[in-house]
Amino acid sequence: MPHVFDFYVAQEGLVSTRSFVTTLGAISAAAVAGSALLAGPLAPACAWAFPVGLAATLLYTPLAKPFGLGELLVLLVWGPAMFGGGWSAATGTSAYQVARSVPVALGAFGMIMGKHIDKLVECRDEGVNTLPVLLGDKRSRALAAAALIGQHVSVIALVAARKMPPGALLALAAAPFELRGALDVLRNGRPATAAGAKPSYRGSMLPFVPARSWPLWHVAAAGWHAVTFGYWLMAGLGVSWVARAFCLTFQ
Repeated sequence: MPHVFDFYVAQEGLVSTRSFVTTLGAISAAAVAGSALLAGPLAPACAWAFPVGLAATLLYTPLAKPFGLGELLVLLVWGPAMFGGGWSAATGTSAYQVARSVPVALGAFGMIMGKHIDKLVECRDEGVNTLPVLLGDKRSRALAAAALIGQHVSVIALVAARKMPPGALLALAAAPFELRGALDVLRNGRPATAAGAKPSYRGSMLPFVPARSWPLWHVAAAGWHAVTFGYWLMAGLGVSWVARAFCLTFQ
């Protein structure tokens, strides 16, 4: 949050560029130092996540975006680095964390694809090689849809392989609501104007109204699904943890 706030006040001219760079550098240095100190002695199982996250932060704009690798980097950071690293920190093991991170990683990938689909023309005009610019609108929407579907498929596969507890299947609650609505939005392309498009979609938690998200239809729909899926997934994992602790207590 400090990074976001500093960027805002700099953009508004409330601080000088020099002050902004100094403050941002100090915060970043403190974050790197704190991460380095914590990774070794306190969380060795997820120590690998810290350098990966730092490298991704530094390389996203100068390296990933110009070569159409930004979406892949988002998938790797939100999946193996963040979810996988968090699981490693909680369990003390890094085994199978890449596989366990797939459902969350695909959601983040679907969202960034949606964002770049919404900004496809703008990115193309500016010469920014996002994946939608390279693939085109139709293929990009199909890929984003496949990522959202893949969230559900991967959860089922992980539970079947006993790499996630059965409670993770609670995430499938989003399938008849958020997934169905997001796929409809991705299929229609421009839901506010497409013939036969629904004015709103019912959700398992909250509804989605495409017109309110103008002009970012696709990222809003993908985010609506990915975030709700994530809430259900975390709730399911929590239920499994409580059930396991209860059973161990009374054995």
